[in-house]
Amino acid sequence: MATAVAVALVACGGGDAGDGDDGTGGEPVNQAPIEEQAPVEPVPVEPAPAPEDEPAVEEAPPVEEEPVVVPDAEREVLVYGDSLEGEITVAGEERQFRFDGTENDLVRIIVDGKDGMDPIATLLEPNRTEIAANDDLGTSNRDSLIIARLPTTGLQVIRVGAYGESIGRYVVRLELLPEDDDADDRILRLGDAWAGTFWAPGDIDTFEFAGTAGQTVRVRVDGAIGVDTKMELFTPDGNFLTSDDDSGHGLDAEIALELPVTGAYRVQASAVGNRIGEYTFSAEELGEPTPGLASDLEAIEAVGLTYLAALQGADSLALFALAGPEALAIRGWESPEDVSRDIDKLQSIGLAGTQGEITSVIEEERGRVAIELDTGGTEPDTVRFDLTNVNGQWLVDFVQRFFVAAEDPAA
Repeated sequence: MATAVAVALVACGGGDAGDGDDGTGGEPVNQAPIEEQAPVEPVPVEPAPAPEDEPAVEEAPPVEEEPVVVPDAEREVLVYGDSLEGEITVAGEERQFRFDGTENDLVRIIVDGKDGMDPIATLLEPNRTEIAANDDLGTSNRDSLIIARLPTTGLQVIRVGAYGESIGRYVVRLELLPEDDDADDRILRLGDAWAGTFWAPGDIDTFEFAGTAGQTVRVRVDGAIGVDTKMELFTPDGNFLTSDDDSGHGLDAEIALELPVTGAYRVQASAVGNRIGEYTFSAEELGEPTPGLASDLEAIEAVGLTYLAALQGADSLALFALAGPEALAIRGWESPEDVSRDIDKLQSIGLAGTQGEITSVIEEERGRVAIELDTGGTEPDTVRFDLTNVNGQWLVDFVQRFFVAAEDPAA
């Protein structure tokens, strides 16, 4: 605010004349009387104008003070590549983590629940607008996963809560994903393979291979641990032929078929949901299958039956001990306590029925066991176990049940 300066003006009036003395010691000299002067009126003085190079400061309008926000004692700051541990101690409690992000950054946030904790993650812009949220990473994993592109620059917020009454520890991991700056599209010969990467949800890579009518070929998109692949196969004239998601090992896509015509077949490969990452594409002509050793087949059948019994009995320790690397990544298990939180979901696969025929096959370090379950229908259902050999021990990577549709009585 400009300060007004008051200038005081002092008025000087004339005083009375005293007797004069010429200094001769004679008679006083007669003087004419001095007329009394009128009082002098004060002259108003205007304030000096401000110098041209220093203009007068105008009064600024009042500014409303923003409320002081006291940061949450549990709030932490993350940088890309960081992991921080937190804990939910009371049902309904939430924690917040912040990180400095730039517009168009592609980020991956994983909240890994421990000790049975079922996390819920939410990503917010600096102005607290929600970008994305996730409860369960998948049908068989209760951890949270968010992959999103940041719409704005600034201090982003990760909010962590827990589902229902679950409480416990968790770990938040923040990653900056690279951009897809390479073209994985390739023309391959049968027998070749290509290592590529699904950089983001929706990333589609295209492959072509030449085939002859009548050839039996197998096309695979084998994802790294935790990557869920799928593909669509098109005929040389561009028409859709078939597709697959999980016919390969675990979450991998695999198609085996006899080619109907001669020409260049096209395959579009991609990831399911947020399960992105590295993969290997291959296409080969199939010959006669090589049977595995009887001892190895018996070994994987025994593991399959043991795992089935553990599922039926909700034996967390046995399930964890027999879980392979793919299963651990898919479900987020690090201890039997993690397994216990997923027992209900595992049992929902459907395990009732009388055990029937068992079939098994081994191909190098991979095995598959199919166990029939007779539920009283016209055809038995099947529970399939995919196994992998780790240092000589067969472990279960994936479990899936195939139901036979009931016949319509009216048909």
